[in-house]
Amino acid sequence: MIKFSQAENCVIRAKINDWLDNHKPSYSNFFGLDDNRKYELFMADNSVLIRMKEFDFFRLYLLSDNTDEVVSLLGDLKDAIYVFNLPTKKPFDEWDELLKASGFEYYETYTKYNMDLSTKQITPIDHVENASIDESDEILELLMEGLPVFTAHLPEKQSLVRLIIENKVRVTHDEDGKISGVCISYVLGSTAFGDAWVNKGEHGLDLLMDMYNGFINNGAKRYLFWVRDSNTKVKKMYIRSGAISLGIKDYTYVRYN
Repeated sequence: MIKFSQAENCVIRAKINDWLDNHKPSYSNFFGLDDNRKYELFMADNSVLIRMKEFDFFRLYLLSDNTDEVVSLLGDLKDAIYVFNLPTKKPFDEWDELLKASGFEYYETYTKYNMDLSTKQITPIDHVENASIDESDEILELLMEGLPVFTAHLPEKQSLVRLIIENKVRVTHDEDGKISGVCISYVLGSTAFGDAWVNKGEHGLDLLMDMYNGFINNGAKRYLFWVRDSNTKVKKMYIRSGAISLGIKDYTYVRYN
């Protein structure tokens, strides 16, 4: 069984950089570390595996220049549920064959979209307000209920609290005061991002319009986001609103223990 070792992110980065000095990976879904997350590392002769705990599973990243070793290592991951993502514009046939040969099952595909915000205007909206920290558990419960946990990249509670403090989480409430909808979004430079949108009440479109208002008020020029390919209703709604596919797909596979 593969034994991962936990280390500080700076140590893991240094080891990965040392490996890259001597290898040119032909297989990789690794795009860097998030300093708000903790990782574990396993290094083989021709491969590096990195895993990150999310709820009751691990998200897996790899670097390798040896096909046989990749299949062997991935096939030996039997201690937990592993989720593997690869965003790419390239054909996925080789990856599909390799992952299935290693015991992974195809789960879902997302497509990345871009929306020009220059034509959007402020829309007066009621019912939407900033979330409060004491609502974090209720928000997390709603997110996990409304989104597939393997693909949604949901924040854990500590990260969610930080997002709430930064006013990046907006909510609606029902008549009893319970949260009926939540939207997590933010702006970096001139680009806007939406991490989650879940609604089980009457004000789902208000949440969406409120999100656009926030983008405009913060000077965003474009909105980048992912939509699940099987969610045809939401995909059609965004396309009617001017969203354009960037041709990037994010393929998700799962290995169950």
